[in-house]
Amino acid sequence: MAEIRRVIGSEFLNKGIDISHLEEAEKTGHEISCAGLDGTKVIISVTQDTISLREEKDFLFMASLNGDTIHFIINNQNDIEKSNTIFPRQLVVFSLNKWGLRVKTVRASWKADWGVNTVQYKEALRVGKSPTDAAFSTWTGSTVGSLGFSRVTKIEEIEEKNEKWTYVYFER
Repeated sequence: MAEIRRVIGSEFLNKGIDISHLEEAEKTGHEISCAGLDGTKVIISVTQDTISLREEKDFLFMASLNGDTIHFIINNQNDIEKSNTIFPRQLVVFSLNKWGLRVKTVRASWKADWGVNTVQYKEALRVGKSPTDAAFSTWTGSTVGSLGFSRVTKIEEIEEKNEKWTYVYFER
């Protein structure tokens, strides 16, 4: 865990929910409840290969590890940096710290008609950016890019269960 913390600095870990709640959920293997920044109840679960946070509002964070790939789903219809409950960048960093340097790829999933990343991606394409540049102009692209995932290796448009998704693969 120390490698990524040194790279990005502690400022990303000092916002949002108390990092000790994530560490407690990881240590005990049990779901725990805590209060987010605005007092909203947040339910945290950390297993060997999955981290998830749920709340009663429109926010969901999920990270799962499959081989050397982390799959992130971060759903927020509002400005992702202004979440009143948790600080999403903190969760990305915690995930990368948990699974360490064996992570080679981050797979981001953006639902076609919902969420900040989708809006940012579509707008960047609309103004003429390439799909790769558009991917890095999103919150997720900017965040994982700043953490060393500096190449987009694949962008897929998928339909699953009557929902359209964009999957973007960022690699170190």
